[in-house]
Amino acid sequence: MSDADLADEYERELARVVERIRTMPLTRLASCSDQVFGLCGTFADLAHEAGSGLAGSTALPRLGDHALPDQLQVLGMELAAVGDSIVITLAHEQLVDMRKALP
Repeated sequence: MSDADLADEYERELARVVERIRTMPLTRLASCSDQVFGLCGTFADLAHEAGSGLAGSTALPRLGDHALPDQLQVLGMELAAVGDSIVITLAHEQLVDMRKALP
């Protein structure tokens, strides 16, 4: 798979996961919010390690559950901007696992 194809697939998967989280009732989101926030932290750490300038998960604020889709979207796009195919592959795998684990 080319880097461009990988980037496209990553962005499609990010959009799928974000939309699924965004459309969840808050009561259902509450049951998986820790896992979603954990994915946000993973993305922040990956972006930091790849040199994006993000501070990493230690500086990541825990916003309300209703803000998690937007937080994931922003961090996911920051990660995509890094452009490192290894990082994008790892993030894509994390997104697929998250999508499968969502209630």
